[in-house]
Amino acid sequence: MVQRSNTSLWLLIALAFCGCKRSDAPASSNTSSSVPSAAPSRAPVELSDVSWGRATDDPLDLAALGREIGARRCVDEVVSGGAHGGEALQVLPYTPDAESQLGKLCETLPKATDEQRTARLASIAQTLARGASDREVTDVAGLKRCAEELKKAQDSAQGQDRDYIDAGLAQLESRHIRPS
Repeated sequence: MVQRSNTSLWLLIALAFCGCKRSDAPASSNTSSSVPSAAPSRAPVELSDVSWGRATDDPLDLAALGREIGARRCVDEVVSGGAHGGEALQVLPYTPDAESQLGKLCETLPKATDEQRTARLASIAQTLARGASDREVTDVAGLKRCAEELKKAQDSAQGQDRDYIDAGLAQLESRHIRPS
């Protein structure tokens, strides 16, 4: 007997629970509708006000912090030399939009100290490993820039740095993203 994948079943279940319904009714043009409007977006939390103590090894804490901060702000904290750059690198792989900022982070590798480079490479490799190879790539140009920087650093890298670079390039290659 041939076993089938349960992917279709899970997809149907997910769609049923997401509340995605098609409405054939025309949208109301009445501005004083009794339907509540979407909640206004919250102002971003100042990085100095973030509870960085939540940046532990617990993926749930890191994911919550990642949603709160976002990838751009994590990378900005690292690039600016902010006091919480190390924590921001821990959080980055858990942000929903992490891959969109990898080009910018990879471009900082040549000017980073040895310690900074290792931490950045670890975060880059982890970010790429967390992304599924079949996930849509939202910033192809940024990932290509990242691949180019990793390829440049590959020959002179040793030890752990070389492992991170090789892992990152392998992940990018699996998505058909290669250096120019």
